[in-house]
Amino acid sequence: MCRQFRRITVGMICCILFPMLASCAGDTTRPEGTTGGGEASTSVGKLTEPENTVPPSGITTEAGSLPAGTEPTEPLPPKTFRLLATGHSNIHCSVRYLTSIAKDLGTDMTVGLVWRGDATFKTYTDMGRLRDRFVYRKSNDSDFTDATAVSPSTFLENLADDEWDVISVNQGFLYSSYPDSKADLPGLIGMIRDVCPDTPIYHNLGLAYMDGCDNALFRQEYNGNTDAMFETILRDVSENIMPNPGISGLIPTGTLIKSLTTSEYRDRIYVADKVHLGDYGCYAAGVLWYAALAGASVEALEWTPDGVSAEYRDFVIGLVPRILADPYTVIDFGMREEESGQNDDLKGIKLTAEVTIDYTDGGYMDKFADFFLSENGQNGIDVSSVNGAEGRCIWAVTNDIVAQYPILNYSLWGEGISKICITRLWSDGVGDIELPVTTGAHSIDIAALLAEQEVETLGYSYISVYTSSAEPVRITNFSLSGTAAE
Repeated sequence: MCRQFRRITVGMICCILFPMLASCAGDTTRPEGTTGGGEASTSVGKLTEPENTVPPSGITTEAGSLPAGTEPTEPLPPKTFRLLATGHSNIHCSVRYLTSIAKDLGTDMTVGLVWRGDATFKTYTDMGRLRDRFVYRKSNDSDFTDATAVSPSTFLENLADDEWDVISVNQGFLYSSYPDSKADLPGLIGMIRDVCPDTPIYHNLGLAYMDGCDNALFRQEYNGNTDAMFETILRDVSENIMPNPGISGLIPTGTLIKSLTTSEYRDRIYVADKVHLGDYGCYAAGVLWYAALAGASVEALEWTPDGVSAEYRDFVIGLVPRILADPYTVIDFGMREEESGQNDDLKGIKLTAEVTIDYTDGGYMDKFADFFLSENGQNGIDVSSVNGAEGRCIWAVTNDIVAQYPILNYSLWGEGISKICITRLWSDGVGDIELPVTTGAHSIDIAALLAEQEVETLGYSYISVYTSSAEPVRITNFSLSGTAAE
């Protein structure tokens, strides 16, 4: 059974946030018309009826600068916390480092993760009583990269699995303009309330894809413009979601990430597909989620994952309270794409479903007739085999191309891929180097790995994907680039 979340008084929250905000440069006054829901993240566990609007001019920004230092405040971390995070594939990104961040700040946080690719509110109400529809994993010490297998439990059973302090909801970020959020959300809230009548429900404000993302729907609906997509998300959240009295608070992940993409760290926030978050983006999201849910200071945070700098940690710690205080305002740090200096290297070569005899363009080398390969319209490919028998698709590129673009980028968002291998020896699998097949985004220096193969080569490198699924399995951002997509 779920339990009612411990109340945190407004006075306690003020003691945490106001000293940090007072030292922040720039005006943090809420834009006209953004009330109620913007304050929900500082009224943890308190049911509210926010009245939210986004200014007609669209996305509101303010000049970005961070204070040189802030007076330390006494953190008020809960000893334990239990979160059920529901959504679609990108929910992995928000909770990936959450348990580690919480532990460093003194909280034993258990996270239950429920997800299904491209899920909307209606997906949960339509399928919530059915088995084998959602991935479910619960842990207090996991990065959830292994949360890939569909669970035999139902969503209703996931809701009843623990005494959750907060349940978070969201839907596929690209779909904010498609489902009727105002009509679909009450059904999901009602389903949750049948099992957890008192548990606060928070909404996770979604991400906008970055400019340059070649997702077909992103180009079709928003003309490939990240600002247009984010404005749609803001309006959907403020007009259709936060006014619902069943929503207790807001986790403004999208606003934080949008702000970070105007900073010097912009090239490290997303992976190369410009849809899912990389290590830097996941870390920032985790810090924000902890502050928003636990109602505690994050100033004492010291932990960072491998590869994430202490300077970035301090930058995020200074930014998070500003986003929580004004969750619909993007902090503009003035760094634009043309100033970032990595984009040419990140373009690289996209591995496609097109059959080719040119080993320099990323085309598919058609060797196995029982293997299906097709574009999926989501910046990637779908692979499957006949009748579930194991099959293999292969890309072949020259070693010169690998030397120029040594990083293999790929993202997996569902089970079905049994193995991904690389080799410079055409030997039907003998001596192949296996790569990770865990859920999420990967950027791997295959040139370095292949250099360790002591084999005679004809001048080609081979990338093979194996599956035993008769149903299409999605791979997104399957590409070679010159710089790692962090």
